Amino acid sequence: SKYSQLYLNTTENLSYLEKIDVRGKDVLTVTGSFDQCLNLVNGGANYICNFDVNTLTIFLSTLKYTAMKALNYKEYVDFFSRNNPLNYQTYLKIKPLLVAPFNEYWNFVYNLFSLDGQKLTNSRLFFGIETAEQLVATNPYLRNEKTYNETKQKLDNVHINFEEKNLLEIGEG
Repeated sequence: SKYSQLYLNTTENLSYLEKIDVRGKDVLTVTGSFDQCLNLVNGGANYICNFDVNTLTIFLSTLKYTAMKALNYKEYVDFFSRNNPLNYQTYLKIKPLLVAPFNEYWNFVYNLFSLDGQKLTNSRLFFGIETAEQLVATNPYLRNEKTYNETKQKLDNVHINFEEKNLLEIGEG
C-alpha cells in the first residue's frame, strides 16, 4: 500500500542479476529495499527506473544511496544489518549529504525512536533485518570491499529514477 512497512534488505538472493548483461542498458525494477537497483548499478546499467506503490521506499532508497556515498564497506554493511542497525552515530556521517525532504524525514524518524537505530529497525516501520553474512551473500554489490567500491564509483555514471506506481501503471502519464 501507499505507506507499508519497509524491507531494509532484499528478501531474495539477487546473485541471478550477475547472469544478466545490463551494461549500458536501461532497466526497470521494483524499488523495494533498493538492493535490486544497487545490484543493477554494479552490473553497469545506464538508466534504472525504480517503481513501487509504497511512498516510503524512496526515503529508504535515498538513505541507502547516500549511505553508499558516505560510508566505507564495513560501515555500510553494519548499518544495514543486525551488526549495528541504522546506528545513529553512523547516520551522522550520512546526514550532511541528505537533501530535503529526505533529511527532514530521517531526522524525524530518528527523533521518534530516541536516536536508537535498534529500536527503529525493531519498529513496525520495518520488516525483519538480515545478518551481515546474509546481506553480503544475497547481494553481489556487497560481495567484498572491491565490488562495493566499484558500485560506489558507478553511482556517478548512472541515472536513477523513481516512479510511485504499480506495475500496471508503468508507462502512464
